[in-house]
Amino acid sequence: MSASSRKPAAAAGVAALQAGLTGDRVLAGASYMENPALLRAYLEYYWPVSHAQALHALRVSAPALVEAGFGRFRTVIDAGSGPGPVAAAFAAAGCDSLVLADSSSMALDLARRIIPEWTVPLERPAPPPCSTLSIETVCMDIADPDPALIPMWGKADCISFGHSLNEIAPGAADRVERRVSVLERWAGALSPAHTASGSGGVILVIEPALLSTSRDLLAVRNMLVSRGWRVLAPCVGRSALACPALDAGESQTCHTDVLWETNATVSRIAESLGISKDTLKMTWFFLQPPRSLDSSQSPGSEHLGATHPGATHTGGVAAGLDAPYPCRVVSEPMLNKGGRLRRLVCGEKGRFPLSVPAGSPEAERTFFEFLVRGELVIISEPECRDSGWGIGPRTRLERPEAEAIPKSVRSAPINRKVSSKKRNVR
Repeated sequence: MSASSRKPAAAAGVAALQAGLTGDRVLAGASYMENPALLRAYLEYYWPVSHAQALHALRVSAPALVEAGFGRFRTVIDAGSGPGPVAAAFAAAGCDSLVLADSSSMALDLARRIIPEWTVPLERPAPPPCSTLSIETVCMDIADPDPALIPMWGKADCISFGHSLNEIAPGAADRVERRVSVLERWAGALSPAHTASGSGGVILVIEPALLSTSRDLLAVRNMLVSRGWRVLAPCVGRSALACPALDAGESQTCHTDVLWETNATVSRIAESLGISKDTLKMTWFFLQPPRSLDSSQSPGSEHLGATHPGATHTGGVAAGLDAPYPCRVVSEPMLNKGGRLRRLVCGEKGRFPLSVPAGSPEAERTFFEFLVRGELVIISEPECRDSGWGIGPRTRLERPEAEAIPKSVRSAPINRKVSSKKRNVR
């Protein structure tokens, strides 16, 4: 059957998934993977998207993970794996052993066949041949893990939740607390001493960038930090600090835009539905639990209420900057009445605006319009402004993660239309 003849069925299935997972969310937590039409739609559309998101997370997290002692993940448990897009990304990164846990036996059977075919090696580190990859599956409810039934429990380097954590207790008033409890239970599956320092394994959580799912994950993140967990990525300088986006207003969140070389099938389906998949949006974290989850005194909890220069008032921040400052871009570009382009950045000092005169030599020299939401930038010698920092003649912007952006889109501005609507910038 040709791709064109399959397109209407796939598009209809994707539309149903789109409505049920990102619209009214009636499919969140449901057994949609057992529906052959929806499963096929997932494979043709959502599988490549989730795979690309996980690859991006692994690429840009590599320096932080290496610093924490992870050269590569050898044993990974993928919780809520579906047909394995996230697991396949770990296989591409050199994983030796995968355990896939999901409530759909159909999805798990497909994953065993698909993953070896999709294991395209990352540039670094070089993975072993696919023939050495071990894949085990277990059909189960990930909200209630039974260690006796899950292979490699207590030996995993990493546990991943790819778009699956948000399907636990959707809509429940205590959904954040329940998801935190689930992550704490799954933390028991991690090796107690993966690294030389004995710091144990990590958990990767990737969620859709919907306002509700993104803010829920930020709340999960903050609660875990208050209990002594550390955020290894993507947060910079805030591994034991709360995410400031939650307190910035109910309409505020934090997510990453992933530029990718769009899959042809995904492009055809997206075009038929009138949606854009030029960029992939996600909220995600690599989280590391404390060595003891029973500690009543959580290291890091004392930092949650800490006020940093720039968190609420940014005047004078640059005056005390004596070293290059790493942070992430956390907004789209905004054009104010004064003709300055602004983006919000977030790092140890908080969440505040970075701006430059639109069309100026400084904007052109620093590639300000080319920055990607979620990208790491290192700022040197910014100018102090009443509301944040400005880019002046001496200001330098470094982009350490630019190589993680596909070459075909690296030099194209992600936002061709800059909003001139007046916005409240914190």
